[in-house]
Amino acid sequence: MIKLKDILQEGKVLSVFDFDDTLAKSDAWIYVTRNGRTIKKLDPAEFAVYNPSPGEQFDFKDFDRKLQNPRLIKQNADLLKKQLDKARRSSRGARKVTILTARRIGQPVTSFLKTIGIDAYVVPLGSSNPIHKADWIEKQIKKGYDTVYFMDDSPKNIRAVNNMLRRYPRVKFITKLIKEDFPKNKYIEPTGPEKDELKQILFNLIQTAYAPIGGHLKFKSADDIKDPDLKYWKIADIDSDPEIDVVYFGKKTPFGIKHTGIGHDGEKPNIKNLLIKKSAELKRSGNYVEVSGGAFDSFVKKGGVPIIDDEETVRKVLGPKRGGEMVWHGKHPKGKAPGDGWYSRKIGGKEITKTMIGKVQ
Repeated sequence: MIKLKDILQEGKVLSVFDFDDTLAKSDAWIYVTRNGRTIKKLDPAEFAVYNPSPGEQFDFKDFDRKLQNPRLIKQNADLLKKQLDKARRSSRGARKVTILTARRIGQPVTSFLKTIGIDAYVVPLGSSNPIHKADWIEKQIKKGYDTVYFMDDSPKNIRAVNNMLRRYPRVKFITKLIKEDFPKNKYIEPTGPEKDELKQILFNLIQTAYAPIGGHLKFKSADDIKDPDLKYWKIADIDSDPEIDVVYFGKKTPFGIKHTGIGHDGEKPNIKNLLIKKSAELKRSGNYVEVSGGAFDSFVKKGGVPIIDDEETVRKVLGPKRGGEMVWHGKHPKGKAPGDGWYSRKIGGKEITKTMIGKVQ
């Protein structure tokens, strides 16, 4: 997976940050008008997800003035500072750091940033159309940038940039949707829209976790994240950067959650956190998974997750077809692992030896 710290270290890198509600908040409003009259006002967070009705227009007059009561979003501003520092120390043209704002005038942003010691290149687009941000980034790619990092609080902007970047398979990229309410070191269930916006990030995490075996069988592209059978997802941001670091997911069955996969960024502390969390969940009733090899070592030997060693239970959980076709061994047929719940069944056309662990309902 492309990790932010890797982007900071190599390649011809373009780093693009939105400003409002990404680097700072202010007391500026977007006014919704119809027939020349203001009918409502939105803050930047509300505007980011607002879909106008026919006849509605936007008035951005507050954004042409000096910032009112600006509040820095420290975590994201610190990341901007790090990338600016890298750019200053890199060879000429190797790194470009830009604040790309929908504002019509960039001077209020530049002035505020200078008061806190940040000297950054600000590009005012004068447009809230997400396509215009994607177009600007595309022009930079055509100038030779082969790695892109884009941070924005608007799902519409993230979607537009992701769609554009898919036309450039040689370009490595991370797009980061800012969510103010995304907690640190806490596992949450993303909503459907959140999962859709994060699908490329989640896909990258899964690909990293399963890279040693050639990838996860069920995930060939980011769109596979939307598999309707996978109704259970947990994600978490563990370390100091603002990125999602780990994910695990599964299916809801009459016997509980069947855990079907994990994803991580390759960082050992984050992997350890993920395995501890998932082991604890698998010890609770209504959670189970089929494992072998390294996963058996992680969850059973290290995590203490119990083995389900009752043949009748395992066949019932697998269902009439899979349960009827599987071959029960009890002991591992090659003596490679402890336990009395080993069996073999065909997965993807191959005969695989597994054991079921956890606690079914």
